[in-house]
Amino acid sequence: MFKFVTQLLVFLITVSVTVNVQLCGNQNQQTVDEAFIESEIVKDLEIKLPSDGLDLIEVTYPNAICRESVSCGNELKSFQTLEEPIIKYPSESNTLYTFMMLDPDALSPAAPTLRSYIHWMVINVERDDLKSGSTIHSYIAPTPTPLLGAHRYVFMVFEQPEKFAVGSDAIVLERNNFNVAEWAERNRVFGPIAGNYFLEKLP
Repeated sequence: MFKFVTQLLVFLITVSVTVNVQLCGNQNQQTVDEAFIESEIVKDLEIKLPSDGLDLIEVTYPNAICRESVSCGNELKSFQTLEEPIIKYPSESNTLYTFMMLDPDALSPAAPTLRSYIHWMVINVERDDLKSGSTIHSYIAPTPTPLLGAHRYVFMVFEQPEKFAVGSDAIVLERNNFNVAEWAERNRVFGPIAGNYFLEKLP
């Protein structure tokens, strides 16, 4: 009987962990965690992954020719990313979030002197409704330096401990040289809890 109960508990724990695993939808069928580690996003941004795994941020670019989805490392063209994408991610009521899109490879992957450049940042977001939040930096389309390789464009969501007031440390004034790890620690946010990224280069 004891052995049966033990096996049942192991099974239930395994199932609960499996449910939290989020696949990217890329060709490698990676989890979001695996993709962030393999692409060195975790190392370069010095972020900590949650113990139950990163959720997937669904990112869809509604360009005029066709809709393009981001799937952990797929490459997009500059004409595909001109417009602000549609964002969806798992969320809870009565919780506020910070959403951001960063380029950790500015000015170039070999010499990222502007790491990280903020392409988009919204705080105090209710659920995944970005329009409900306060936009600190409006969306700027990717502008990778020509001929110097593909840049990683990283989307992340953090869970806030409270609503951030105007004038608080959470308000980032400069787009250049944003240290997301320091920002997260200083503002006591949890996460990232969700992520995604794509590659883009010129030409």
